Amino acid sequence: MSCLILCQKQKANRPYYVENIHLNLYTIEELCFYICNNIYLINYDFITEELINWIQDELQLKDLAVILRGESIRKSISKFACEILKYVGFCDEIELDEIQHILVALKDETEEEQKKKKADNLLKNGKFGYAIREYELILQGVINERLGNNFYGKIYHNMGVSYARLFLFKEAAECFLNAFEIAGLDESLKEFIASSYFNLTEDGYNDLINSNESYKYMAEKMRNDLSSYENQYSYYKERGADLYKNIEQRIEDCKEEYRRSLL
Repeated sequence: MSCLILCQKQKANRPYYVENIHLNLYTIEELCFYICNNIYLINYDFITEELINWIQDELQLKDLAVILRGESIRKSISKFACEILKYVGFCDEIELDEIQHILVALKDETEEEQKKKKADNLLKNGKFGYAIREYELILQGVINERLGNNFYGKIYHNMGVSYARLFLFKEAAECFLNAFEIAGLDESLKEFIASSYFNLTEDGYNDLINSNESYKYMAEKMRNDLSSYENQYSYYKERGADLYKNIEQRIEDCKEEYRRSLL
């Protein structure tokens, strides 16, 4: 969005509930904001008579409702969403073209890929419990071999992130371990080690690290990285303190020069 928008005066008495992210919308601008910021959640489930009726009755935008009921518009999710954005003037032409391109491309994605993007968006917006549920639904379905191990590894990894954000480190560690075993990503192994550190006793953690060479290597690497970061922090903290002292001295020198100029 690159310009000022004159908002519509009408605010809905009855909000439109967006089930994807469990959100109530009250204005047409809020609907546009939802579309632009949750583009990967927009699919054919978005095109409903309920939404059109809400726009018509609650927002009193009867002319927009007529446009959205057009046969060619209702058959295309990209046209449907872009008509709403164009009506409000929420995006410029370049932004509209980009949104339309993304929505057209989403048609070729599998159901699992679309569900993952929905879950990732929930995670991004801090709705960790809902994100976990969406990841679980994907994993409970039939495994799509075409998507490969990396896809399912990332599902477990992101589910681990969701659990960790809820301070459920035992569950997070299990997810990160599954992610590492499936996709072999170092990032998943690192998060597994970190979650285990917060979840286990000191003896339990040491036993875990010493039980596997990969775990031991990563734990040692993490310790070295942390030590390096601490050294860098100390260096810049000391340098900053010296710089601050130099600034203070310079200010005092300037004051003294000013006093002398008055004599």
